[in-house]
Amino acid sequence: MNVTCPRCNSLIDSKDTFCTHCGYRLDQKRRIQRQPSHPREPNNESSLFLWALIGFLSPIAGIILYLIFKDTKPRSASYSIRGAFVAIVIYVIVVMFFLTLVILQPGAPQTPYI
Repeated sequence: MNVTCPRCNSLIDSKDTFCTHCGYRLDQKRRIQRQPSHPREPNNESSLFLWALIGFLSPIAGIILYLIFKDTKPRSASYSIRGAFVAIVIYVIVVMFFLTLVILQPGAPQTPYI
């Protein structure tokens, strides 16, 4: 189990008697258990993947989910905005690819317009 050092707030092993970062002597009375920042949010990786997938399939929904969850469920919000960002980047790359290959057709003979 990890605990935090009272002096430098670094995470250290609960079995250590000294902080490995600052050298502070840890007593049993002074050890502080690390609390999760948002206890209401589950650590279920499949639900986080679901938020990322929703953000990827619909970037607007991912942005809306981010705005809804950013205060109550920051990990879910983070995954939804990441999915939206990845989708937007892929959409831009695909559009640029088709603009380059399909519309501009580099290397094709130029025909005069009549």
